[in-house]
Amino acid sequence: MVSFWPLYDSYRWWYSSRSSAHKRSSIRYMEACSLCQKSKSLLTCACCEQSVCKNCALFLEQDRLNFWDQRPVYLKASVFCPPCFDSKVQPSLERYDLQMKEAHQLSIFFDNQGKETRFLSRKEKPIEVKDLADREEVLLKLAFQAVLAGFNGLIDVQVISEKRRNAGYQTQVYRGSGIPTMLPDRKLAKS
Repeated sequence: MVSFWPLYDSYRWWYSSRSSAHKRSSIRYMEACSLCQKSKSLLTCACCEQSVCKNCALFLEQDRLNFWDQRPVYLKASVFCPPCFDSKVQPSLERYDLQMKEAHQLSIFFDNQGKETRFLSRKEKPIEVKDLADREEVLLKLAFQAVLAGFNGLIDVQVISEKRRNAGYQTQVYRGSGIPTMLPDRKLAKS
């Protein structure tokens, strides 16, 4: 159990050392919100590290950026003050949404579609993802990684499922791989 007596003693010393005019003024040793100056439920902004109350703070859901493996350090936190959110987090979210939209529109050719892709370059290293929940998530993560690398297509895509047993509990986990490539405009129009 935490004792609050040291805090109470320091408060009593601070309060008794002030003149009567200062006793009626606001308590300055307590930290206040940098926006509304309230001292309730203070949180810390991940960017500027200023105190922000729960009403003024903007929260970023951690599942929102789950395909972005190498995101900036400040995006790994979840609490931001409005100025930092508008200047740093919002542009990053817009860039992420644009990349996700491009990943949804990426052309994907599976490994059994060799006729369509036989003349395409395969000199890039394959992209691999592991331990995902379903097949669509594997395809989307592969496409997102290809968009991050600057490509507009994936060829020779393989999605493999495997069963994992844990004492009487069984789950199915997916993994996949594909080679990123730049598709010519005529190939994009056909797919």
